[in-house]
Amino acid sequence: MEQPHPEPEAEPEANWRGWVPYRVRFRDGAARTTWAFLGQERLADPFLHHTVARLESREGWPARRTSPTPVALFAAAASLPGLAPDVFVLHCSRCGSTLLCNALRAVPTTSVVAEPGAVNDLLLHLVASATSPDTRAEAESLLQPLCKVLGHQRLGDEQRVVIKLSSWNVLALRSQLRRAWPTVPWIFVFRDPVEVSVSQLRDPSGWMSLRSSNPSAAARMFGVQESDLAGMPPEQWCAIVLRKFYEAVTYLAPCQLHFSLGVNSPRTY
Repeated sequence: MEQPHPEPEAEPEANWRGWVPYRVRFRDGAARTTWAFLGQERLADPFLHHTVARLESREGWPARRTSPTPVALFAAAASLPGLAPDVFVLHCSRCGSTLLCNALRAVPTTSVVAEPGAVNDLLLHLVASATSPDTRAEAESLLQPLCKVLGHQRLGDEQRVVIKLSSWNVLALRSQLRRAWPTVPWIFVFRDPVEVSVSQLRDPSGWMSLRSSNPSAAARMFGVQESDLAGMPPEQWCAIVLRKFYEAVTYLAPCQLHFSLGVNSPRTY
């Protein structure tokens, strides 16, 4: 739940140990980051925002703070003992990706950052906004420090970082993600699209309502005419979105991913 009071401003040279970028907001071409304090708490919840909400319910837990995004992110990335992502988990939604990440969390030295809102915000700005090439390049340059700070060694024993992205983030796989991390492996977790559609129509994800809440972004992201969205049945919209998800990964398929979990032998997904 968002805090009702203004978040205090953080100095760029502040001590960022234990803090992670929680959201990134763009306004008038400028970006600002909201930071949440995790301290030495393990990410044991299914999603990052669940951990943040649980910790902030504790009396006396440090409040969120804000900062100018580029300055603070690069300062934090340079000063913290960070780990680059070892693998990205992508998925089509409602497919068992959360179960997979919960299994990965069973390895104590593996940190799993699940669907971080700051990455979502940055990729949405890159994928769905009409920006100049210079502005896009500046925003894209934030991806690496952002993920490094998300995965920094808060406890000291972390050896691997897994970043599970939101389902629609697969649209950035071929462009922004592969440019930033050309050699980092990725997993795509999928399920029969009919079964995914049934689940989405029963309990819609955020992208199901995007065609009404932000039709210009929906049209740009999924390659449809904005004028067609208002009268489009939800079943058709769901089919269009899932088709885009699957198309986004087929250029690298078929593939096998080997990711060492720190046990006797690698596992293949």
